[in-house]
Amino acid sequence: MIIGIDDSGNFNSDPASLYAAIFIRPKRYKKIESKFLAWEAQLPESVKEKGEVKGKLLNEDQLIDFTDKILINNSYGAIKLQVFAIEINDTHNAILKEQQSRNVIQMKQQAKEVYRDQGKEYIQIASFYEQMSSWLASKSPKTVYKMELLGIAIVKSFNLAIITSTLRGFDKELDKIEINIDQGITGRPSVERYWQDTMRTMFWHITSSAEPIIHISDWKHSHPFLRKFYKYPKSKESIGMFTQNIRNVFRFYDSRERYEIRIADIVASTFFRQYIKNESIDRPIKIMLRQRIRFDGTFVNVKLGNKKNPNPINPYTDRVGGVTAEELEKKYGD
Repeated sequence: MIIGIDDSGNFNSDPASLYAAIFIRPKRYKKIESKFLAWEAQLPESVKEKGEVKGKLLNEDQLIDFTDKILINNSYGAIKLQVFAIEINDTHNAILKEQQSRNVIQMKQQAKEVYRDQGKEYIQIASFYEQMSSWLASKSPKTVYKMELLGIAIVKSFNLAIITSTLRGFDKELDKIEINIDQGITGRPSVERYWQDTMRTMFWHITSSAEPIIHISDWKHSHPFLRKFYKYPKSKESIGMFTQNIRNVFRFYDSRERYEIRIADIVASTFFRQYIKNESIDRPIKIMLRQRIRFDGTFVNVKLGNKKNPNPINPYTDRVGGVTAEELEKKYGD
C-alpha cells in the first residue's frame, strides 16, 4: 500500500487542524497517476500555487469532478482515505508542553549515557542527539502539535493499510508499504533528519504503549509483510519485534514528486473547509466520506492524555494478540 499524507490548518489559531491519508494499491499506482496528472493538467492556473493544484482553491464543482474521476471512477480501483484531526486547546497545550520537556531531558540523557560514555565510535551519534535535543527544545507549540498528530496518523495509517489490503485481497503487497509525507510539514529540508528520527521514535513508542500493529493470525510465516518487517516471523507471540526495514517506510517528499501527497492535500483541505471553517461543500464531502476505510465518525478525532497502557488492546481488534481475516471482515467489511 502506498500512502500519501498532507495537512490542513495552522496548528495554532485554528480551533483544530488535521492530516489526510490516501491509500493506493501499489499495482495500480502508475495507472492512477496518469489519470490524476491528466485531471490536474486541465485545471486553470487560478487554482494553482507555484504550478501545483491546491485543494483550498478548488470550487465545489471542481471538487466533485475530482472525487468522481480520481477517487472513484479512475478505472483502476477506488482510492481509500482517512482523516485525523486534533483540537487546539489548553488541555492539549499543557500535555504537549510537559511531553516536550520530558523528551528533551530523555534525549540529552541518551546522548550522554548511551552513546557519549561508550567511546569514540559513538561520538557522532551522541552529537546528533545533543543537536536534536536543542532543536526539539526550541520548537513552538505549533510544531509540537504537528509532530504529535503526524506520529499518531502514521501508526493508524499503517494499521488501516493492513485492514484494507486484507479485506480487498492484496495483503501480499504489504511488503511494499510506503508512507510518503509532504516535505512542507517540516518547514525546511535541513531539519528533515530530526523529523525522520522523531517519527521513528514515535512509531516504536505508540505501537508498544498505545496502539499495536495488527497481526493477522492466519497469515503464514512466509507472508511477505511478516518476512520483511518482523524479526521473528515464525513467532506465535502476541508481541512482535520489528526489523530495521520499518525505518524506511516513512519518508518526506516535495509534493511535486509524489502525486498521492497532492491528493492528500485536496482531501485534507476539503475536510478542513467543511468541518473547521464551516464552508458548505456537502456534495464532494459525501463522496469522500464513502471512501474512508470503515470507521465510526466523520474523522479520527485525536484526544491526548497522560495515561500509560503497558498491555494495550488494539482498537481495531479489541484485544491483545492476533485477529483472523474472517474476524476482520465481520467488523470492517462492507
